[in-house]
Amino acid sequence: MDDDYAIVPEKEVLQMKRDLESLKRNPLSGIDSGSDLITSMNNLTKAINSLIELFQKAAEEIKLEDKSSEAIVKKVEPLFEKIDMLVDQNKKIAKGIVAVADMLEAKQEERPAPQQQQAPYPRQPMYGPAPMPPSPPMGAFQPQPLMPRPLPPQPPLGQPRKGLF
Repeated sequence: MDDDYAIVPEKEVLQMKRDLESLKRNPLSGIDSGSDLITSMNNLTKAINSLIELFQKAAEEIKLEDKSSEAIVKKVEPLFEKIDMLVDQNKKIAKGIVAVADMLEAKQEERPAPQQQQAPYPRQPMYGPAPMPPSPPMGAFQPQPLMPRPLPPQPPLGQPRKGLF
C-alpha cells in the first residue's frame, strides 16, 4: 500500500474547518463581485415582493369593481324592463293609429264626391231679407292636419327626474 498521507498540523485543520463553515453560510463572501451579486439579489427580491403586493391590490380592486358592476346591473335591469314595456306600448299605439287612419281613408273613399250642379238662381223679390248662403253638406268637413306639439321642458342633465322613471 502506497497511499500518501500527510500529517497536517491541527491549527491548519481548524482554519480549514472555519473557512468551510463560512463558505457554507455565504459562498460568495470571498469574491470581490460576490457582495455586488448579493446586493443585486436583495434588490431583486424587494422588487418581486413589491410586484406581488401590487398584484394583490389589483386583485382586490377587481373584486370590488365586479361587486359594484353587479350592483349597477341590478339597479339598471328594472329600467330596461320598463323601457321594453314602453316600446311594446308604443308599437301597439302606432298600430292603432295606422288602423284609424286606414279606416278614415276607407270612409272617404266610400263617400261619393259631391256633385257640383249649379242651379239657376231663383228670382228674388226686391224687398225682404237677403237669403242665407247655402251651408256645406254634412260630410264635407275636412279635418285640418295636426301640427306637432312642442316637447315639455326637460330637467337639465345631471338632475334626477321625478315621476315614473
